[in-house]
Amino acid sequence: MCTSSRPFSLQTFTPRQCKYSETSTGEKEFSPFYHFPYIVPMRIFSRLKLGQTVLTVSLVPALYLAEYCEVIQHVDKSLTVMLATLALSMLYALGEFFRRLIGMMYLSRDETRVKVSHLTFWGQRKDLTFPVSDVIPLRDCGEDKDTINKLRRYSTNRYLLFSARFGRILNREKFEIVFGSIYRE
Repeated sequence: MCTSSRPFSLQTFTPRQCKYSETSTGEKEFSPFYHFPYIVPMRIFSRLKLGQTVLTVSLVPALYLAEYCEVIQHVDKSLTVMLATLALSMLYALGEFFRRLIGMMYLSRDETRVKVSHLTFWGQRKDLTFPVSDVIPLRDCGEDKDTINKLRRYSTNRYLLFSARFGRILNREKFEIVFGSIYRE
């Protein structure tokens, strides 16, 4: 979990500010090998979309009241409600995309477990830990794209997204332990 001295923190995913779990000898249990630097703006957007959703949902009853009081016409109210519905649909779709986006990936010291940090729908950080053997190599699932790749696992149909083009591979050897050796930058 990341910490900050500020009362309201956006919990960045940068390696230098995060506390890693440590073993009894004081060594770091997980070390980062991938970082996506644009996760903080996406987290801010995820938080702002919640505010816009509340504002949009509270606007609809006001529109019905304004139509009832004959302040606006039925066509204006209907158009505004349709636009609000479209905006909410787009916010939901972007929220689902951001929810799957990986901010950091870590490998355990013994190279048997992977820890993945991604955003939740509400804009919070969520860590998943699973064995390296559960990760499907990129060459086996046809994911050798330059822009956005899927982190797929044998144990679930769900997947997470990462970008080696816009993100940074901090340690290529550890990246290849997890995803295979054919990946190109």
